Amino acid sequence: LSFYSSYRTMFDKFLNSSAEEFSIDDEFYKHEVKLYELAYDTQMHFGVFYSYIKLKEQEIRNLVWISECILQRRKDQINHFIPLFSSSSEWRCETTRKTSALH
Repeated sequence: LSFYSSYRTMFDKFLNSSAEEFSIDDEFYKHEVKLYELAYDTQMHFGVFYSYIKLKEQEIRNLVWISECILQRRKDQINHFIPLFSSSSEWRCETTRKTSALH
């Protein structure tokens, strides 16, 4: 995995933490959301349609997570979903965060 630095950091983080504080599945989902959101930066390709579908799937996963937390009365865990197009995402540049915070 040394050739793929983004996956290497995910696995290193996974190996150095406990199961309660870190989920490798969530890290893969966050990485996918990042890639799908960045597909909208260049809009002259068909990847935008694929990204739209995959982001909709993540939105459904988020809704299922929230509803499961409500049903199981685990409202303390309800905010552990993966946000879509969040201005506070770590892959957003500083100017994008400031611009979206003003709106």
